[in-house]
Amino acid sequence: MFFRLRRFVLRVFGAVVGKGVTVHRGIKFFAFGKLKIGHNTTINYGCYLDSRGGLDIGSNVNISHCVKIYTMGHDIDDPLSSVVTGSVSIGDYAWIFPNVLIMPGVQVGDGAVVYPGSVVTKNIGPYEVCGGNPAKFIRMRDVEPTYNASFPIWFGL
Repeated sequence: MFFRLRRFVLRVFGAVVGKGVTVHRGIKFFAFGKLKIGHNTTINYGCYLDSRGGLDIGSNVNISHCVKIYTMGHDIDDPLSSVVTGSVSIGDYAWIFPNVLIMPGVQVGDGAVVYPGSVVTKNIGPYEVCGGNPAKFIRMRDVEPTYNASFPIWFGL
């Protein structure tokens, strides 16, 4: 019931939300109109999603707790600190572990994995496993995933 209600509210505010999307409690959204989430994707509690510059999350994606995704910031080399935007795209079957920070303009490829606490400042290719600060390539993923990433945990604390 609560997951359906959250999907409904996101759609009312202009987000495109696929079937079976699980949006857990405590998520902060910074604008809705440029947000697209594919089917059977889970966004866990405590995440911060900035879609002002465009945020496209694929199908069967797992975004673990406390992930922060930014699409807008300021040009630190501009004396007037002008606003800069860069859309973020996360491909199908990607797995974003807890406490990851994704910066504006980054693309995370299909099936990519980002390890906990990583800071993603550059694109990650399909099926790459990356981690660190800044995130760096570690290895390729051994399997082409086919799982359903809709994880509605009703009583998670």
